[in-house]
Amino acid sequence: METEDKYRRQFELPDIFYQTDDGAFRAHLPFSSLNYWIEKNGPIGRGLKAFGHLQRLDDINSLSLISVVGPTPESFYFKAYHHKRSSHSKGVAVVAVAILGNNQFDKKQILTGAVAALLDDNATPALGDATKIIDPTNLDEEYFWQESVDEGGMEFIKNGDLSMQEIDDIIHNRGVMGEVQNISDRIFYVMQDVSNTTNGKIDYTDPSHAIFKINHILTMIPQIGDIYKDVVINEKENLVYFSNPDRLGNFLILRALMFRHLYMEPTSQGRDLFMANLMRPLYAVGEITPQQLRKMTDTELLSFLGKHYKLPGGHNGDWINDLLTEWIPQYITCETMEEAEKAAREVSGTSLVLGIKECKGFDAGLSHLTLDEHNKIVPFEDVQLDSVGQVRKIHAETKAFYVFHSDISADTSLNRVLRQLYWRPPHPSLATEPEMG
Repeated sequence: METEDKYRRQFELPDIFYQTDDGAFRAHLPFSSLNYWIEKNGPIGRGLKAFGHLQRLDDINSLSLISVVGPTPESFYFKAYHHKRSSHSKGVAVVAVAILGNNQFDKKQILTGAVAALLDDNATPALGDATKIIDPTNLDEEYFWQESVDEGGMEFIKNGDLSMQEIDDIIHNRGVMGEVQNISDRIFYVMQDVSNTTNGKIDYTDPSHAIFKINHILTMIPQIGDIYKDVVINEKENLVYFSNPDRLGNFLILRALMFRHLYMEPTSQGRDLFMANLMRPLYAVGEITPQQLRKMTDTELLSFLGKHYKLPGGHNGDWINDLLTEWIPQYITCETMEEAEKAAREVSGTSLVLGIKECKGFDAGLSHLTLDEHNKIVPFEDVQLDSVGQVRKIHAETKAFYVFHSDISADTSLNRVLRQLYWRPPHPSLATEPEMG
């Protein structure tokens, strides 16, 4: 690997599910009291047995090429996360079943909720969000989940007298059950990702760093994951709300910090853009199709790209993944597209411009319902709490236009791929070296 050792801060980030040789597994929602063995004959156990095709998700990373970035990316960052979409699907099901059970839903409703949670991500394309950049509509897993359900899965749904339409409504977050699914998804991925992010065993002493702020919240509310207990469902009024506005506020701050400093951090976004640009020309001519991407694993797609671009690692998908997650793309932050286009023109003389990417922000969760000081159900943004302003501030800081560029003068494997991809001649000092065919 061509990245210098001083640039590496790599940690293995564990999966939160412990699975035994006989297939049983223990589920744990970090920072909560939710911790138990999944019964094989329970709704989740039965669903996992019926939907064998979900095993593909064992080789789909939940966070694609994302890694934690410190104050100076060149000297401090994590290697990519390793938890998989399969653990995410199971985790969302665990939280959803707990919420529905707490609200006295019947067995059939709970089974339907578990099945919807397990199937929500089953059509996720290889490399997830990085891939979806090239065709968001046709690569959206929520619109193609039925395509990936095999014969055994369809038989399970039929024998259980479950409604395909109801499952589809839940996956698309429609109705009360759909809102429970949406909330369960958010609770689980935030708690899992926060757990993995703070698992590096580093002493974060800089109060300006996001992980210091996250650890501060966890110190104040160590069981913040128990927010799932606060979810109240009023079927008659078709409402789902949180009974504890203070815990909801701190949870939304955690989530906002994760979006600002992890999910939408520009270093990771630049890697996603690079990967999308690798796939885009092949996708445009049908060498890889949406159907193929929904059946491939991350390793298979990375190996395919390695073969096509004749990377030194060849068919070794892990080699390509390591190459990209140790690459630190350069970027310029701008407030408008006009400013970004001007910056791109100015830097193009000395650096290869990879593209401009707009970060539009994220759904900050301010519309989630909770109780105000008069015990009235209102949107969280209407509650008189400091956390509302904090979430808004972090959300506003996330919006920007990024001009990604790279100095390709050095003779590295990645730079050779960049030259091939963008048809850019090498630096004069490398003129005697042949281009990759």
